[in-house]
Amino acid sequence: MDESGAFRSPRSWVKASRLITSISDDVSLDMMQKIIEQKCGLDASIEFAGYLRLASELVPVSELVTRILHTR
Repeated sequence: MDESGAFRSPRSWVKASRLITSISDDVSLDMMQKIIEQKCGLDASIEFAGYLRLASELVPVSELVTRILHTR
């Protein structure tokens, strides 16, 4: 638990997810990180933000499959 009283738990992640989903479909990474920080703690928000940045830079699996199929 951090100073704000937030900590990682399945319930905290569900609350954060529902809040993010209810705001809109186009939530910025900064807003998502703040919501996760408030619900799950600072360390969880930093880790998740890193994951989201990495995931946004990766090539979609469907594109990889298409490339593989077209090279045969």
